[in-house]
Formats: sequence, C-alpha cells, structure tokens
Amino acid sequence: MDEGKVFDLFLDLPDGYQVQLMVMAEPLSGSGRKVAYRSRVWLGHENEMDPYVYRWQICWDLEEAIRTCYALLWQAAPQCFRSRAALEAVRGVDRKLSTG
Repeated sequence: MDEGKVFDLFLDLPDGYQVQLMVMAEPLSGSGRKVAYRSRVWLGHENEMDPYVYRWQICWDLEEAIRTCYALLWQAAPQCFRSRAALEAVRGVDRKLSTG
C-alpha cells in the first residue's frame, strides 16, 4: 500500500456548514509494508477560515478507518452545528464504504 490519501469526501451542507472526511495511509517505520490509517474529520462553516472541529483517530484497516470517519462526524456534528437542516443532512450522509 502506498502512503497518502486513500479516501476523501467533502460535503457542502445546508446553511453554509461544511465537512471533510479523509483517510491517509501512513507507513509504519521498521515494519516493511504495513500501514496505519489515519481517519481525519473537519467540520466548519464557509464563512470561517479555520474549522470548528478537527478530529482524528488511527485505525489498522481501511474499511474500519472509513467507518471511523463517519462515526467521528456523527459524534461531533451535534456539538458544533447550530442548524437543524445541517444536522439532518449529516444523519443522511451516505454510509457506503467507497474509496473512489
């Protein structure tokens, strides 16, 4: 597995809210071809330069890492989005494990 971005999803949500989900493959030093997957989630608003929330977690499997992105999103959104429409959109985000 090469290092770098293996999953990337950017969402424009209602009322100006935005989300980015990303998984990066990171080689483990001294372990040959083994990699770790860093699940990364940013939540913010189009009128703000910096995200409201940035969270990440290390996983050992690509599908687990993608599921973790969605879990981090669903956990963080109610804490930072003040729009019912944006929260409803987050609940409806496609849960398919697509890497393309």
